[in-house]
Amino acid sequence: MVKRHHRTQPDGRRWQWRQPDSDWQLHAYAGWVRWCLLLGLGLLACSSESPVAAPTSSTSGQTGGGGNGGSPIPTGNCSDDPKAPVQDGLSHLGRAEGKEFVEVLDVVQDHPIVFSCTSVQGLNIWDASADSGPKLLATRVIPDGLIGGKNQQLPHCQHVGLDAAKKQLAITNRGDEIQPQPFIHIYDVSDPSAPLALGGWTGAEAIEGVALRDGQLWAAAHSAGIVRFSFSGGALVELARYTDDESDGWMPLLYGDGHLLVAEGAAGLRVYDVSADKPALIATQSIDGSAKDVVVRDSVAYVAASSRIAAIDLSNPGSPKLIGELATTGTAIALALGRDDTLLVAEWDKLRGYDIADPANMKLLQSETLPTNSAFSRILTLDAAPGHARVYPGEWSGLHNYEQHLCPVGPDIETTPDQVSFPTVETGSFDVRALILRNNGNRTLVVNDILSQDAAVSVSETKLEVEPGAATSLEIKFAPSSSSFVQTELRFLTNDVDQKTFSMGVSGNITGVDVGDPLPSFSLLDTDGQMWTNQKLLGKVAVLAYFATF
Repeated sequence: MVKRHHRTQPDGRRWQWRQPDSDWQLHAYAGWVRWCLLLGLGLLACSSESPVAAPTSSTSGQTGGGGNGGSPIPTGNCSDDPKAPVQDGLSHLGRAEGKEFVEVLDVVQDHPIVFSCTSVQGLNIWDASADSGPKLLATRVIPDGLIGGKNQQLPHCQHVGLDAAKKQLAITNRGDEIQPQPFIHIYDVSDPSAPLALGGWTGAEAIEGVALRDGQLWAAAHSAGIVRFSFSGGALVELARYTDDESDGWMPLLYGDGHLLVAEGAAGLRVYDVSADKPALIATQSIDGSAKDVVVRDSVAYVAASSRIAAIDLSNPGSPKLIGELATTGTAIALALGRDDTLLVAEWDKLRGYDIADPANMKLLQSETLPTNSAFSRILTLDAAPGHARVYPGEWSGLHNYEQHLCPVGPDIETTPDQVSFPTVETGSFDVRALILRNNGNRTLVVNDILSQDAAVSVSETKLEVEPGAATSLEIKFAPSSSSFVQTELRFLTNDVDQKTFSMGVSGNITGVDVGDPLPSFSLLDTDGQMWTNQKLLGKVAVLAYFATF
């Protein structure tokens, strides 16, 4: 079951909806089979048993596939031949990106249609059938009268929930400075280019994700818990709710016919019985980190929990069992199931793929830096259509379209950190930072040159090779000729098939407090009316947190 638009049936079959033409059709998948990974690397794998059948239609005879969706996904055995042609696990097909700041917050696909909630354009609806960037079908979809806040021209929604069988879509808003009124609103998306408003709800609860099925809706409402609504006659009517001291609902997911899984922040993953009107909490699985999203594959739930992903056995939903954890390099925000044994994770700094063939021993496979017109790309969400080999990441400035390949071959570059900052350095002096260069691929990574775009920045080596799965370290030196702020980048010329020129940002002469510096004098009146000063904190440990609100 993938996100909020797939269902796992009692007999173990998995169902997926797509829209090949103008009519939505139902496709059945056989239960997942095990696939062997090529050298344990790459985003896709080869089959050691019978391959998963491509989805077929009982009414039109069409088959789902990659590319334009008109041919079946190729299957077969991957080769260990060292002379096999290089092919990246993910190929970037294109992006829908303009000059306007968008901030894609949630993506749900029903291939080839993609729905995205954004900060400043409301709901956008895309056609992603072509081997290029998605084509916009509808934009700025938002309930009448609910564009508000500090800018009347910023339609805003946070999450999307889809019931493809009913051709209904729900969008939500938690309430914030951009749009202060929390809401849930439902649309008929039979014609994706002309969504029809059906009705909704507004209230005081901060609504995050929703699960929608057969006229019933379950909303994750942070401390307000889980709220169940029915939908009829153009309005959402609350039936019941569950809340307790641990409630922090972020993302719900219907599991089977009678359970709801909810990623609930610090509480972890919680399991509810929703066979009756009132949700009943039946189990909680704690996780280190803050649970934000959940997907399910073969009775195993995978949870994005900030610093890690967790695998939880749901064979007995009333007694979940943590069977695997893996620390992530970035911040795990959103998840999607990719082809075969892959889990795709939006990690803020990069899109990463993991091998989940063995949930107790998950492995990093590949990392992708999204190509963007902005030097500041941040990946906030994603969804995938594994039956069509498509992946749809969303970031601050646009929606991207990737094709996921069967047998990835080649090097894959990643740097840690993904950008380097230097404090103020006196003219004539210098400072040095360490950079880890890693090859997540299955062929030798060759760096032919590293070019600095500013004379103040240099590296200790400019030509090197990194074997598959290995890493090496470099020194980045900052020696400014003035006290002026420096913002530049290093460009790595590589044999990575989709990142032949890999760029990372470097900044220097950043004013402010550096590690080890004395705390400057300050005074601050907090929201409770208490005054804080540097003198008041003498001899104590203080945490300085940087964050932004929009």
